[in-house]
Amino acid sequence: MAAVFALAAGLAATAFLAAGLAAAFAAGLAAGLAAAFFAAGLAATFFAAGLAAAFAAGFAAGLAAAFLAAGFAAGLAAAFLAAGFAAGLAAAFFTAGLAAAFAAGFAAALVAGLAATFFTAGLAAGLAAAFAAGFAAGLAAAFFTAGFAAGFAAGLAAALAAGLAAGLAAGLAAGLAAAFAAGLAAAFAATGFFAGAAALVAAGFFAAGFFAAVAIFSSPSSGMGKFTYKI
Repeated sequence: MAAVFALAAGLAATAFLAAGLAAAFAAGLAAGLAAAFFAAGLAATFFAAGLAAAFAAGFAAGLAAAFLAAGFAAGLAAAFLAAGFAAGLAAAFFTAGLAAAFAAGFAAALVAGLAATFFTAGLAAGLAAAFAAGFAAGLAAAFFTAGFAAGFAAGLAAALAAGLAAGLAAGLAAGLAAAFAAGLAAAFAATGFFAGAAALVAAGFFAAGFFAAVAIFSSPSSGMGKFTYKI
């Protein structure tokens, strides 16, 4: 009986041991499962947190890259705009310089053309004035030659007329003197000494008057002499 009780007790103890072991195993399994689930939850939480952090970091990096790309594009656009503006200003200044150079060249050509025109006009005026002066001098020389020829002809004609008048006067005086001498001789012979003397005095007065008249008519300094010289 005692052995039976001891066996029963041993069985009971074994049963209690097995139950305790089972309970301990269950408790350990539950604790392990709980720890495993807790660890899995923590891992899932940390994984989710890592994913969120990675997503946030990637989003921030994308935004930064987008803003960097936008800034780079804006910088390129501003650079191209500045380059285009500088090229437009350079083209405008080049066009303005070309227009100014063209205007200066045109003004210089116009001034040179006007100077050449004025020089040609002055040369033509000088030639015309020289021709007019030469023509006037030729006319003056021609008129002077004509006047000299006319004066020479007039002087020759006057000298000829004066010579003829003087010759005529001398011949007339000689004829009258001869006639007077012949008449005086005839008077002396005819009327005697006193009548001849009276006739001589009268003839002397007449001869003096006649010679005075001839001298007046033949002298160029008197009025009648000038009239005779002009004739």
